[in-house]
Amino acid sequence: MKERYNIEISDIQLTAVSDEPEDFVNSIVKNLNDRVNDLIVHNKRCSKLDALLLCALDYCGEKAKADKRIRSLEAQ
Repeated sequence: MKERYNIEISDIQLTAVSDEPEDFVNSIVKNLNDRVNDLIVHNKRCSKLDALLLCALDYCGEKAKADKRIRSLEAQ
């Protein structure tokens, strides 16, 4: 059953809807928040939006690689 969660990423308040348990959602939010804040701290010219987009690109790349690896393993 889908639940609503109030989350905060880099001081941005959002409401997320997920059928995942709260602890899972919180762990994902913490991971993303840590990565975004790390980008902002280490690159003063990187805005929150830039950091969020870079994280999104990174996660999409990781997912594409994982999907490719899964297809390769399933083919074996």
